[in-house]
Amino acid sequence: MKLLEEVLAKSVKKVEAAERLGVSRVTLDKWLCRYRRYGAGGLCRRQPKKRPPARNRTPEIVEQLVEQIAEEYWYDGVEILSDRLFKESGIRLHPVTIYRVLKRRGARYDDRWTGTKKRQKIQLYAHKQAGKELQMDTKYPFGYKVGKVFYTVIDDATRWTYAKAYPTANQANTLDFLAHLRDRAPFDIQKIRTDNGTEFIGHEVRAYLAQKETVQNSVSG
Repeated sequence: MKLLEEVLAKSVKKVEAAERLGVSRVTLDKWLCRYRRYGAGGLCRRQPKKRPPARNRTPEIVEQLVEQIAEEYWYDGVEILSDRLFKESGIRLHPVTIYRVLKRRGARYDDRWTGTKKRQKIQLYAHKQAGKELQMDTKYPFGYKVGKVFYTVIDDATRWTYAKAYPTANQANTLDFLAHLRDRAPFDIQKIRTDNGTEFIGHEVRAYLAQKETVQNSVSG
């Protein structure tokens, strides 16, 4: 307290006082504020107030009944459990209350509960080498009757994309697109994945890819 009085009297700097007391400047400022307002009693540690028990706590017998029904109908969610509880026992509980009861009693919704486990993110592409496999397709954003089709391709590893518009989809335009693709791609193309469209599986297209030592993987869909 003597040191705090010296700080208030500006005979000792706050930085020096904080170092001597082994506290931060923020803590020292709090102590000074309490000392000004309440005196030495303000520096005593106050006991936290005890909160009264919740008045709307679900009775123990009802919680046991909820846990029993949840164990019997383990495949039902809280909405259906609420309806079952009312139908079988005449007790109406909100689904949120049932959720809190089951979580508080450790019956569900903890780390062991499969419904709350973090789901593994689906990896849409697995290749780590650029050019290992590219997916090529045709898109009709304006409809099939407009007379414009977009050839698109995307690399599975880097997600590099390239697209070019043509009036229609046929082998000639596919060959033209592949030629432009080889010039634009910043890597060597090893494999191309396509569907079984006639513009992709023609003999000329297969011969061109074989000549360029590019594998074609045709999948249905």
